[in-house]
Amino acid sequence: DLHKEYRRQRQMCIRDSVIAVSAESLHTDMSDTLRFGRLHSGETARLEAGFCNRGGEPLVVVRSESSCGCTSLEYDAQPIMPGDTLRVAVRFDTSGQRGWLFKVLRVYFSGGERPLRLYVEADVQ
Repeated sequence: DLHKEYRRQRQMCIRDSVIAVSAESLHTDMSDTLRFGRLHSGETARLEAGFCNRGGEPLVVVRSESSCGCTSLEYDAQPIMPGDTLRVAVRFDTSGQRGWLFKVLRVYFSGGERPLRLYVEADVQ
């Protein structure tokens, strides 16, 4: 099952999304969408995913930027060797939020000309 949901103390965790990246793909406009689904205002949701290096050179996540303070990317700044996957987590704090939300995380990799854009969607009630 690709998306297993766990609720505990107003937190939700979704697991097992994998996004393929390579030095070549980071020279183009690359994006992916992470869907949190329906959440309740006040919950902190965490989506665990992976960046799989499909290229021939090691990659490193250099930094990430968010369109707001409610989303963040958690990662280790270690090289992702060709064929390996770096586990990351996107955290989304729904405090004070309501309605359908669409946020953007930009992830910068070593050697990449453009960031990977991660669109974060949620329906907050």
